[in-house]
Amino acid sequence: MFKGVLPRMGMFHTSCTLFRIIGKRYADAGLKDLCIESGVKAEGSIAGVLEGRKYNRAVRFNKLMYEALIRLAWKGFYASCVTEDDDLKENVFELGLKVDEMSDNICRNTISEILSTREFSDVSNKCQQYLQTPRSKWDLSSFRTWWN
Repeated sequence: MFKGVLPRMGMFHTSCTLFRIIGKRYADAGLKDLCIESGVKAEGSIAGVLEGRKYNRAVRFNKLMYEALIRLAWKGFYASCVTEDDDLKENVFELGLKVDEMSDNICRNTISEILSTREFSDVSNKCQQYLQTPRSKWDLSSFRTWWN
């Protein structure tokens, strides 16, 4: 009767499993302490977040961790392009000016214009290359899988 039926997990349970894997892999690397000391989660609820049982809290925490790690990676990328490549340094500066201008007038057309510029393309490609560098080259190497 059920020969053609193959049970599988849905997206919710797959996400919970992913959060559990992340929690298990990085909890001893300071993720638990970081979560508590930053004030993102209370000490009593961190176990549920890292074990994938508190879905909404885990989503929020992982988004915040992703953003924090990307900001750190961006600082490293920016420092490397300032010292290594003058053309890239100029492109990053020009892109920063365009983003500052965009903050005064946020609309779909402005964002599309920025995303279609040569500066954005160059900076984006170089940043992707930087994020793919060998693990031994930078401090966040053990957390690199978070954004890959």
